[in-house]
Amino acid sequence: MKIRKVALVGLMTALCGRTQEIGYVETFSLADDRAAALRELVPGTDDYYYFHALHAQNTGMRQRFQEVMGRWQRDRDGHVTDSARELLNRQALLDYARQPQETL
Repeated sequence: MKIRKVALVGLMTALCGRTQEIGYVETFSLADDRAAALRELVPGTDDYYYFHALHAQNTGMRQRFQEVMGRWQRDRDGHVTDSARELLNRQALLDYARQPQETL
C-alpha cells in the first residue's frame, strides 16, 4: 500500500514537471493589440515572417500578406518552409470563392 502511494506521488511529480510554457503563440493569440505583439519578434526570423503573414491574413490585408510571403521566400533563397506552405495553403482556401481555379 505504501509503495503504491509513493509511486503515485512520483508519477504525479513527473507529470507536473513536464508542463511547458506555450510561448509567443500565447502572447500573439491573447494580445489586445497584435500589432504591438508583433514588434517583439526579431526581423528576418521564420517566426517574424509567419506571425506577420498570419496577422495580415487574419485582418484581410491580402496585399500585405503577399508582400510578407514574398520577402520571406527571397530571404530563404526561394525555399518555402513548412510553415510558409501552411500559410500559402490557408490563403488559397481563403481565396477560393474569388479564385476557385487557382485554389484547385
